[in-house]
Amino acid sequence: MTLTNRELAKNLSFTVAAVFLACPQCNYVAKSNELTNPQVPCPKCGTMGVTRRIFPDLSSLKLLEMVGYFYVKACDRIGDLQAELVDVLREKIGQTYDPQFAIETAREIQNFYQKHGEKQSEYDKMLEIIQECLSLQSSEEAERVFVPLFGYSDTFEEHKVVVILTCTLLEKLFDDLLVLIHTCKGMNWSRAEKKVRQLQNFNKRCSAFEKATNLSLEKAIGQCSIPPGFLPDWSDVRKARNTFVHGSPYIIGVSTAEKAFNLTKNAFSLFAYLQNRFCV
Repeated sequence: MTLTNRELAKNLSFTVAAVFLACPQCNYVAKSNELTNPQVPCPKCGTMGVTRRIFPDLSSLKLLEMVGYFYVKACDRIGDLQAELVDVLREKIGQTYDPQFAIETAREIQNFYQKHGEKQSEYDKMLEIIQECLSLQSSEEAERVFVPLFGYSDTFEEHKVVVILTCTLLEKLFDDLLVLIHTCKGMNWSRAEKKVRQLQNFNKRCSAFEKATNLSLEKAIGQCSIPPGFLPDWSDVRKARNTFVHGSPYIIGVSTAEKAFNLTKNAFSLFAYLQNRFCV
């Protein structure tokens, strides 16, 4: 049985199931059954008798937990709002509609407004759209439900938090990987951290990754067994986050938050793969 994203995020084992363990001697990362027992040799370097590290670190796990928490909150608020819209329509025109059908009607008049503006003729056209979509008898009925339909929005603050936390998590994982790559090449840890902190944007981090590994991040991710589209989706979510923090509060919606949550589901597996490939 496949869980929905909401069911997955609400599951108490969501964060725990994402955890890997890492050998402190060679940096090899694996699911816990390979490295749980310190008396069993590491399958890569043979080291035994040492406690394995949690991968990624506790800060990353906390960020993932927070993403899941706010994702569930956003989903629950959408359900409540949809039910409220159906109740308002029933109260005003005496008919009960499927929530998704009511939302599609709201989207249709909102999209029409964005394309055509707010002239009286356009208002009349939006009433016609409502009347047709909801099979109403008159424009007066359409007018009674215009405001709740036109004002409907299923984007909440929690969606924006999901996107911001996802970007924070991915950037932390990428920075941690870059630091480890540099230390594996002989740089001391504090100097590697300082070098990575000085990389002011994502493109500079990508350039640093390619210089250190002789492989672009795009090609490296493409060779991992996670579902395709991770890097383009990361780019979309990152751009939305950047636009949001520079003063566009409406740029982040449900679809962006959904895309962000899907990224978190594969993030730990991806960076475990990258660490095993370039740091072991």
